[in-house]
Amino acid sequence: MGFVQDRGLELAAELDAAGVAATADPAQAVGLAPCVLVGPPSQEARHYGGRVVSWRLIVLSSTADPAQAWDQLDDLLDALAAVIPWERADPTAYTLATGTEAVPAYAVTYTETVTED
Repeated sequence: MGFVQDRGLELAAELDAAGVAATADPAQAVGLAPCVLVGPPSQEARHYGGRVVSWRLIVLSSTADPAQAWDQLDDLLDALAAVIPWERADPTAYTLATGTEAVPAYAVTYTETVTED
């Protein structure tokens, strides 16, 4: 496992420990939602063992009902902001499992420098 993937798993664990339900496993998100799904980031190569990574965190609701979803997403964004300084949240929809309806979500951008230990 690479050091960026290690950081993604750490980020999910940090969020979870701070009370923000989070996972790096899309299959686990099905039963965990509302939650934050940490996926692979975009990366910018840097010298000396580090990279600037922009995480695309998917903030998932557990329902397709617009009013309930909005409440869940607002609460999750507030909780996420208390843990990490995210930069942007773009509305989207996300399908949690094959054959299910897409649920409202936000694609949240969070950028940090990750170094190889």
